This record gives sequence, structure tokens and C-alpha cells, in this order.
Amino acid sequence: MISASADSTPPLVFTNDYPEPEPQPTPDPEPTPSPDLHKPSKTKKKRVLPDTGDVAELVIASVGMVASGVTALGFALRARKQK
Repeated sequence: MISASADSTPPLVFTNDYPEPEPQPTPDPEPTPSPDLHKPSKTKKKRVLPDTGDVAELVIASVGMVASGVTALGFALRARKQK
């Protein structure tokens, strides 16, 4: 059994007694080149987005095809189970 005696040493306490770092001189920022040196940017072509009605029609058709496929699979499995 370990007993704590009255004359035991106090626990070690860690502190941040590190010397302050010497300030480093900041390097001079690189001079920014003048904008005249850059080539003029080409005008970007605007993408022609499809009409939202076309996208909605495509999504509805896809969902309908998936639903009919699932229904057909369900009927096929039910027919197989009853055999």
C-alpha cells in the first residue's frame, strides 16, 4: 500500500518558461507586376444551357422507365413464386 507522507515532494508543474523568440525581420514583399504585362484574357463563350422543360421531361421519363422496370420485375417474381 502506498501512503502519502507529509514530507513528500510536491508534484512537478510544467510551465511555459521558454525565452521569447527574437523578432525576425519581415522580408520585403515582391513587387506586383503591372497589369499591362499580362495578355488580355479571351472572352469566354457562354455555355448554352438546355431549357429547364427539357431537363424536367428527361427526368420524368427516366423515373417512369425505372418504375415500369421495377413493376415488371415484381410481377415476374410473383409469377415465379406462385409456380
